[in-house]
Amino acid sequence: MDKKPLIGVSICAVVLLVLGSLSNVAGYQTEVKENNNSISAGSPDITILTVEEAYDLDWGHYLEMVVKNIGDVPTQDIRFHSDIYYFGIYRGRSEGISSPLDPEETTTFHVTEFGDWEPPPFIGLVRVRCYVETDYEKDYSNNFFAHSYFIVKLGPIWVFKKMPW
Repeated sequence: MDKKPLIGVSICAVVLLVLGSLSNVAGYQTEVKENNNSISAGSPDITILTVEEAYDLDWGHYLEMVVKNIGDVPTQDIRFHSDIYYFGIYRGRSEGISSPLDPEETTTFHVTEFGDWEPPPFIGLVRVRCYVETDYEKDYSNNFFAHSYFIVKLGPIWVFKKMPW
């Protein structure tokens, strides 16, 4: 029996299957992309812009996350969560609820504090992971934030350096 026609038919079948599956993937990606463009219309959309250093006489130095409503309607109450890892082993947690945000309005949430309880010199690596959520939000892709900070305390002065990862 001649095997050449059988090999040719098999190769053609494989090529057709691969081409058919690629067109399905491309069509699926196009459909999802179109869906994402229209998903936030008429709904709140909160995003974490950054985590920054701040100072208060009661708390001392602390980190806070800056949250903004980039949607076109006001939010419900905002729930926030943050996890802090010192040197990758100690874990601190902060949670809370904030009042609603109007469109284009920003607010801040307290993430963690570095009071004067730590004797100088103090050197550390802090990993911050934050999450915010509200009711009726349809796009949660920008509700997460994670970054590392190198912190140093020299006497009463704290130095925060944002790491590249």
